[in-house]
Amino acid sequence: TPPSAAAMPVGDGAALIAGTAIGGGFLALPAVTTPLGFAPAVLLLLMVWGFLALNGVALIEATSTVVNQMRAEAAMDEEGTQEEDGGVSFASLTAYSLGPGGSVVSSAACVAE
Repeated sequence: TPPSAAAMPVGDGAALIAGTAIGGGFLALPAVTTPLGFAPAVLLLLMVWGFLALNGVALIEATSTVVNQMRAEAAMDEEGTQEEDGGVSFASLTAYSLGPGGSVVSSAACVAE
């Protein structure tokens, strides 16, 4: 039986998350870029890393904007019925930024993937 989450050491949890997030394809990039040479391969990997880091920052900013809008709408609710935060999904991010049509297209693209 697998150990409970409380019994798992922090290092094991971090390794599990890192292994899932990074994946084998990303770990194979240095071997694939060997024919380019060291300097171009390092430059290319740094550019990919920067692009992924900027994507993460953009996702954080979009999520915080939607959460703030949801809280503002809940505070302005005339009936005073404030529901618990249910979280933010990609569908709600695209619905707030692109409207219902954009949310449908985004959801269809994720399903088609």
